[in-house]
Amino acid sequence: MYARFAVPTLDEHPYEAIAVLLEDAVRVMQHRAQDLADGKIRTHTPTVEEPLILVVVDEIANLTAYLTDRKLRDRIANALGLLLTQGRAVGVCVVAALQDPRKEVLAFRNLFPAKVALRLDEPVQIDMVLGQGAREQGARCDRIGDALHGVGYVRIDGVREPTRVRAAYVTNEDIAAMIFDYAAPRPPWTVSSCFGPASATSTTRSSSCPAPVTPISPKTRTNGRRRERRGRSRGADGRRHGAVR
Repeated sequence: MYARFAVPTLDEHPYEAIAVLLEDAVRVMQHRAQDLADGKIRTHTPTVEEPLILVVVDEIANLTAYLTDRKLRDRIANALGLLLTQGRAVGVCVVAALQDPRKEVLAFRNLFPAKVALRLDEPVQIDMVLGQGAREQGARCDRIGDALHGVGYVRIDGVREPTRVRAAYVTNEDIAAMIFDYAAPRPPWTVSSCFGPASATSTTRSSSCPAPVTPISPKTRTNGRRRERRGRSRGADGRRHGAVR
């Protein structure tokens, strides 16, 4: 589903690929901003050639607070800061998730215009995530029950009161269907094919781009599991029934 994907590696520089991915996104952002400044376009409209770029960062605190390599941490923080302050106008947006909402973990959390808080342990954490006074205005994240999966509160810049929401439950079959129907772009593997022409520097596949895979139909996966279960079923007499040969 992703045009480009980066995770920590097992070599001497485990987070280098993540830093490069974010810096490439910054270059695309700057290229689009230059087009706006030159008067080539007035506003950015997503197209097939220049689509909306969504940078998703899971466990962002691992990059901004817990990363021991200070130089690399500064590179990542600088790239994220530029994307958050300049990216939305030219179609480069950031979505990030973390578990610890303390200020020292994510210093630039106020740069996110939309904030979502799910179930939290302490009332003080609600204001850390959603902003001052959010709990008094009804965002009782500390009272969300264990059974209410996906329930949370959203606060958007310009809207004073937080809004209670509930996200839909996405099954494994749903994810398989999305991967099958909306597969990521495939070779040629260049930075251009992952992030657009602004940062095209190589004709070889980037180490942070996903390896080519053949999407598996969700129906095929489901049928395979059903056949496997039938093949393993046994009756009370200990004999296998419904085996697939």
